[in-house]
Amino acid sequence: MDVLSHAIWGRHITHSRVNWKAAALIGILPDLCAFIPGSIVSWANGNGGNRVDNNTVTADFPEISWQIYTYSHSLIWAGVMFAIIWYALSHNVDENGKIPVNWVIKSPMCARNAAFFLMLPWFFHILVDIPVHTAKFFPTPFLSPVSDYVLDGIRWSTPWVWWGNVGAIILVAWLLYRKGPTIEIENAEL
Repeated sequence: MDVLSHAIWGRHITHSRVNWKAAALIGILPDLCAFIPGSIVSWANGNGGNRVDNNTVTADFPEISWQIYTYSHSLIWAGVMFAIIWYALSHNVDENGKIPVNWVIKSPMCARNAAFFLMLPWFFHILVDIPVHTAKFFPTPFLSPVSDYVLDGIRWSTPWVWWGNVGAIILVAWLLYRKGPTIEIENAEL
């Protein structure tokens, strides 16, 4: 999926729980982690940036992009990151056992829930990429390092996939707008 869509979905699925800027950034981090180093390698080798069109394949990018992509697009490694964040946040709870509201966390919640909502855009990014990446262009290695299985999906730039995504983004934005600016989850437990 395109980077802008990942950012918007990150914002949508964490609505009123995580700062929208942080959620959008987390939603695109799996791609940034893989493609920024690849772009640096390309520029350093005098190749310039990679252009992406319907004929672009994974091999058109520097090997480092695929190597990092196997980590950044793995549900298993994302689960490890979730556990690390949960552990780190568990040392920052207040007297009620909640992570206090701050510039990232927009609603008081326990450390587990805070870690869940912080990682939700990343997990969603991976799940959405699984069916919309082909075997030829960065198939999503969602089970790495346990398995190298990937799904040969439909390219996200296919018009009906792209427009379906745009429609879903608009629909969810409208539903969130109708619901209001905040969702109370103080006493909610996952």
